[in-house]
Amino acid sequence: MIKDEKGITLVELLGALALMSVVILLISSVHIFGQKQYVNQSQDIENQSNVRLAIASITKDIRTTDPALITSPDNSTLIIDEKTYTLTNNKITVNGNEMVSNIAVFNVNKSSNDESNNPYVDMKIESISDPHGNTASLSTVIYLRE
Repeated sequence: MIKDEKGITLVELLGALALMSVVILLISSVHIFGQKQYVNQSQDIENQSNVRLAIASITKDIRTTDPALITSPDNSTLIIDEKTYTLTNNKITVNGNEMVSNIAVFNVNKSSNDESNNPYVDMKIESISDPHGNTASLSTVIYLRE
């Protein structure tokens, strides 16, 4: 027997490589899972942000305009003074210019059928669904003062 052995055996080398490969596999799978979660959550946040932006912008325009200048010729078009909001190709446009994208539903209706006979605008905006089928949706009723 040689007492002054230096180096490692083949069995030790194979054992170390096997352990390192398991650790690297675990780390990479956690990294890939994190990336997928980030992408999915980013899409959800973007859809929610688009819906909130559209509702906030349209609501602001409605509240600052004379109710007589607000019309809704059909359920997907809203005319506020000189601004025309429509849903075209999953985008809400204002006078033909894109305001927000990734929108599946834009329902708007101006009516005066409440008990006090005051006009109101009923609006619902919903985003397109993400790969998991989740959508962001907001609806509001804005009562108009005459």
